[in-house]
Amino acid sequence: MGQELSCWKTKPRENEVSLRIEFIDFYSYAHEIEACMYAGCEKQEDGSLKSWADYPSDEWLKQSIFALKQDTKLLDEYILVKGAESLRASFDKHQLDPDSIDHVLAHISSGYFKEGLKEEFAKKGMDFPWEKWYYNLSEVGNIGAGSIFIALEQLMNSGTLKKGERVLLCIPESGRFAYSCALLTVC
Repeated sequence: MGQELSCWKTKPRENEVSLRIEFIDFYSYAHEIEACMYAGCEKQEDGSLKSWADYPSDEWLKQSIFALKQDTKLLDEYILVKGAESLRASFDKHQLDPDSIDHVLAHISSGYFKEGLKEEFAKKGMDFPWEKWYYNLSEVGNIGAGSIFIALEQLMNSGTLKKGERVLLCIPESGRFAYSCALLTVC
């Protein structure tokens, strides 16, 4: 019959940058820390959330029940610390040496977090020199979940990647303090 087609590539593309996924890890601290971002509810004194359905409709607008809200005190207290903790867990799980990482792409929502993230990683034994970090926040802004994909695409098209190099991706989600990290190898 016809030629068999497959959507899965088992070999790197010739004359183009290819990446092999070594691992993707995900960590959540939702069971430890109250919600940082929320909508359709109000945070109570004890940190629990009271649903919009528990308020009379005339209170919805008065209390901005449906507005997206963020507890910036929680964000400041946990976002960097838990990010470094989860990355350290991945490094331990996969027996990685921080010196084996060539590029670090970390999503940050604001330049406010840039120095602090590097410091928290260093406290956990992952002191990546600045020349390994790649940020594009000043060029593309905070585009949330798409940020890491745009940064990776920009790095791939930069002409700086070399076969065998390792690219670390670090992605936080501050709503319930969840973190993803991935290790890619240039092939």
